[in-house]
Amino acid sequence: RESNINFEYPVEVKRVHVITGQKVKKGDLLLELNQFDIDTRIRQLNASITKLQAEKSVRDQLNTAIGNQYETKADPLTLEIKDLQLELSYLEKQRKNLLVFSEIDGIVGSVNFKRGEKAPNFSSLITISSESPTFVQGFVHEKMHSNIKTGALVNVESLATGEATSYGKVVSVGSRIVAMPDRLANNLGQISYGREIIVEIPSNTQLLLGEKVQISPRSRILSAFVAMASSKENKNSIEEPQLFTVPAALSERSSFESSGAIYLADLNKYLIVSDDTDNLDTPWMFYSSPEGEIDDEPVQIPGVKEIIDMESISSDGNYIYVMSSLKSSKKGKSKTERNLLVQLERKGFDFQHIKTINIGKILREKLSTSNNEILKSFRNQDLNNLEVEGHAVKNNTLYIAIKSPLTSEGRSLIVALPKLNSDMPGDLNVIANVAFNHKKEQQISDFVFSGEQIFIATTCVDGSKCGALWEAKEKTLPTPSLIRYFDSDRPEGIALNREKQNLFITFDGGDKKSKFLRIPKTLDPIK
Repeated sequence: RESNINFEYPVEVKRVHVITGQKVKKGDLLLELNQFDIDTRIRQLNASITKLQAEKSVRDQLNTAIGNQYETKADPLTLEIKDLQLELSYLEKQRKNLLVFSEIDGIVGSVNFKRGEKAPNFSSLITISSESPTFVQGFVHEKMHSNIKTGALVNVESLATGEATSYGKVVSVGSRIVAMPDRLANNLGQISYGREIIVEIPSNTQLLLGEKVQISPRSRILSAFVAMASSKENKNSIEEPQLFTVPAALSERSSFESSGAIYLADLNKYLIVSDDTDNLDTPWMFYSSPEGEIDDEPVQIPGVKEIIDMESISSDGNYIYVMSSLKSSKKGKSKTERNLLVQLERKGFDFQHIKTINIGKILREKLSTSNNEILKSFRNQDLNNLEVEGHAVKNNTLYIAIKSPLTSEGRSLIVALPKLNSDMPGDLNVIANVAFNHKKEQQISDFVFSGEQIFIATTCVDGSKCGALWEAKEKTLPTPSLIRYFDSDRPEGIALNREKQNLFITFDGGDKKSKFLRIPKTLDPIK
C-alpha cells in the first residue's frame, strides 16, 4: 500500500523534513510548502475587505446622521464583504494544507523534490509505503495447474534468505492470463504469462517491500521465521551545542536570543521565546525545526502590545504561557512589561489571547507577606532584584523557579502558586529548596516536568558562561543528579520531545549566537 502526496496546484518546496527510507508515524510533518498565488490572493482579499468595511462604516455613519434606514441583510456592501470573507476563509484553510503530514505509519519511499524547487500541479512530491508489506502479488504460471482458491492459507518464503517466512491468506485469484513482471521470468527479456493472485500477510513480517518471494501451500514444511535484529539508537550519545540557523532577513529585523522552548508535536516544531526581539520589544515568538532552523517569519503574540525580557514558556494542554523575567531594568525601574504572564490558546498555527497577568506584582506581594518559614527570608530582600527564568503550569497551579535572589543558605527555590486562574490566587508553597553546585555555584534558569521527573537547567551564579543540566524525582528533589555540565555554554531553556524521547536545550550566547542541543533521555509517561 502506497500513499502518493501531490497537489492540484503548483507549489514550491520550502522545507523537507524526511529522507528516503525514513520511518514515519501518522501525523509526522513531512513537507512545508509555499504557494505564492494563495499568499498574493489573501493579501488582496484582506485589502479589499478592509477597504469595503471602511466604506460601509462611513456610509453607516452618514445614514445614521440623516436618519436613513435600510435592510442590512440585502445591503450590497455587506453581501460583498461576506463573500470575500468566505473566499478568504477557504484560502486560509488551503494555505494551512501547505503543511503536509503523514496520513499513515510507514516508510518514505521517494522524495522527488528538494528545498527551493517548484513542483507542477499533480506532481508526486513524496511517496510513503507501509513499514512492511501487507500484500504479496503472485502469479501461477500458465503451464501449471493449481486449485488455489480465495481464502486459502499459504506460506510466503523469502527467496533471498529462505528464512524470513510468513503465512498468508489468498484474497484474490485472477480469472485471466496476464503478462508476469520481468523479474519473475526465467530468462532476461523473455515474457512469461500466468494467473495473478493477491495474498494478504501480517504487517509485522521481516519481508522487504519489493522483495521476491515464493508462495506455497500451507502444509509445506518450511524453515522457521527468523527475526532480524534491528539496530538500536545509541541513547548515550552526546553532541555539542550547535548554532541555530537564523534566516538573514530575520536577523536584520530581530535580535534572536533563545531563552525558552516548548515542543509542538502536531507541527514537529519548537516554539521559542527570546529575551530580546527588536527595538520596539515586539511580542514575538519563533518557530524552529528539530534541526535548529528558525522560520522566516516570527509569531506575533496576540493581545499584547509590548513585552520585555521574555525568559520562559510552558504549555498545559492547548494553553501556552509566556512569562517575563520580572527583573527590574538597569536603571532600577520595574516596568509592567517586564512582569507579565500571558496565557494563550493554540489551535494549529492560530493563537488566541486569553488573559495577561501582572505576575510580578502578585509574586512580590505573596513573598513579602508569606508566613512560610523559608519564604520569610525574602522580607529582608530587595524584591526589585527578583528574577525568574523558568516556570511551568500544571492543574491550574503556576510553578516558578526563583533565579535570584538565592536564599541566605545559597539555595534555589521552586515555589507553587495555586488557583492561577482565580481572581485571588492561593498562598505560595515551597516545592524545592535545593543547592546546585558543580565546579561552581549554580542558579535555576529553567525546568520542566515529565511525570514524576523534573529536568532542571542551571547557570553559574558568577555570570560566567557555564551551566548544567540536572534530573530529579519530585519526591527526591533535594538531591538532583547531574546529567551534564557545560564549561562554556549557558543553558537557558528545556523542552521535551516525547516522540523522539529527547530533551531540547537552548543556550543564549548573546550577540545573536543562540545554540541548541538534543540529548536522548527516557521520559516518564504523562499521568
